Amino acid sequence: MYNGVDVKLSTGLHQGCLRLVVPTDGPITEVAQLKGKKIGVSSLQGSATNFFALDLLDAGISSDPAHKQVEWVVIENDLLPEALAKGQVDAIAASDPIALKATYDGSAYELTNNRQGANAQEFCCAIAINGQFVREDPVTARKFVTAWTEGSRWVGANLEETARIQSEKNYVAASAEDILPQLQSYGFEPSSNKLRDALVPGIEKFKKTGFLKESADAATLADRVFVDLHLNW
Repeated sequence: MYNGVDVKLSTGLHQGCLRLVVPTDGPITEVAQLKGKKIGVSSLQGSATNFFALDLLDAGISSDPAHKQVEWVVIENDLLPEALAKGQVDAIAASDPIALKATYDGSAYELTNNRQGANAQEFCCAIAINGQFVREDPVTARKFVTAWTEGSRWVGANLEETARIQSEKNYVAASAEDILPQLQSYGFEPSSNKLRDALVPGIEKFKKTGFLKESADAATLADRVFVDLHLNW
C-alpha cells in the first residue's frame, strides 16, 4: 500500500491468529534467542513476518534480511510445520491453522502470538477493500463491511455453532472439537475506530524494522490507507 497499491483498510475483524512456534525440546524459550536463527515464513511480505519483526525489534534483533541477524526462510505455507519438525528451521511464524497445526502432537509450542507482549494488537485480520470500489460505490462498500463485521460478532457469540458449521461444511479440515479451542483463543470485537487509532503508532514502530522506509510519514500514510465509511464502532 505504501508503494501505491489501490487498497483501503476499513475495519479490524478479530485478534489472535498470528503465532510464533518453536520445537518443544529445543533451546529457544524467548524471542531474544532467535538471533542468528532460521525462521520459516510463507512470504517475506506476509502478516506473520511483519508482525513478529516488531517482537524481534524489541528483543534487539534486526529483522532486516540485509543485516543477517535472523534468516527468513520462505517455505510453502502448508509445509511450514514439516520444516520445523525436520529441523530445517528453528521457528516458524504463521497464521492459523498452520501455526497451531505444528503444536498438535506436542513436538512444538507457541512461543508468542499477536495478543501478547508490548506489540499486542487489537487485530491480526482486517477488511481491505479495492480502492476503486470504495470511490465508485461507497454505499455498497459500507454495507459489505457492516455485513462482514456482523458475521465476526456472530462468530464470537456462537463459537460452538461456528466450529460445528466449519467442520460439517468442510470449511476447515478438522473436527468441531479441534476447531473450538482455536476459536476460543481469539478475540471477536471488530472495530473501525480502534483500527484507525492503531495505524499511526503501528507505522511509526514498523519503520524501525527496515521493512518500511524511515522517510515514510506515518500520519500521511495512515490517512491514505484508511477509508472512513462512517461506521461508529
